[in-house]
Amino acid sequence: MKKRLRYIIALFMLGSMGIVFLPLVSLGDLRLSVANVVRMGFTKDGDLGFLQEVMEMAKSYIRNYSYMILVWLILIFAVAVLTALLPTGAAYIVSIIGQIAVNVIAIIFYVQIKDRITSVENALESVKGFFNFGGLPGVDGIGEIEVHILPVLFWIGIYLVTLSLAVWGALMKEEMTNPIQNPGIPEAVEPRTMEKETVCLDFHGAITGEKGIYAAKTFLMEDRVPVYCCKEDRQMVVVPGRTGDLAAEIYYVTAYGEYCVKPHRRMTVFLESGQPLGEGREYYLPRGMRIYLENRDNSFVLE
Repeated sequence: MKKRLRYIIALFMLGSMGIVFLPLVSLGDLRLSVANVVRMGFTKDGDLGFLQEVMEMAKSYIRNYSYMILVWLILIFAVAVLTALLPTGAAYIVSIIGQIAVNVIAIIFYVQIKDRITSVENALESVKGFFNFGGLPGVDGIGEIEVHILPVLFWIGIYLVTLSLAVWGALMKEEMTNPIQNPGIPEAVEPRTMEKETVCLDFHGAITGEKGIYAAKTFLMEDRVPVYCCKEDRQMVVVPGRTGDLAAEIYYVTAYGEYCVKPHRRMTVFLESGQPLGEGREYYLPRGMRIYLENRDNSFVLE
């Protein structure tokens, strides 16, 4: 659940970008969205008649925001992508920080744009008063500028959800569970000449993590039923079934009281001393041995 939740957050964030197409400002029958504001900032000035000076003033206000809004949209996209692609732990931290930054910028934009709209509205009122005084028709039909609250409410709703999910995901812990019976049990271990040790028949193997996401967590095993060490989203995981990029498999042999470790890739499984275990070979390690996967941040004890 912890791994899948970040994809939901990323989708919500990407979906929030669609709000830029909702009407944010009305001037009479004219409806302007954030996308229109950006486009207006990049259009060339034309002949607007008696509204030329007012519209040039409005566009001078808007033009500076057009670039900033584009950067803001790129930031939303970047945070969403990083939330989906980064390793699980880092993804939620980046998502929380990124969402806070995105919303602080959004609040600043909203307050400043409202202030600019007020300035433009006052200028329009002055123009209307001047031309009404001159008796020119049609100018008095220009309505007041209205800022729509619906896109703002949608935005607040989406980011209350995404930020809550990100915090929840950051606090969530993935518990290791007992593996289910796997039909793919490897063949019997190679003939051995050493004497069998006296072992507790009720114990069938366990792996305890020492660092990272598996710190102080124990994975209980079954006799000769492998668990798989896989690379998933740049994070090494220990799971009962194959997933992601398989690095190694480990199973316990109750009869010998030892673990069989079989690396599937070079330079993936190491002994505590730093000695790498060769690809495709089977190594029988006694209880109490320490191994690590790829680096010492993924350290485990063979109980």
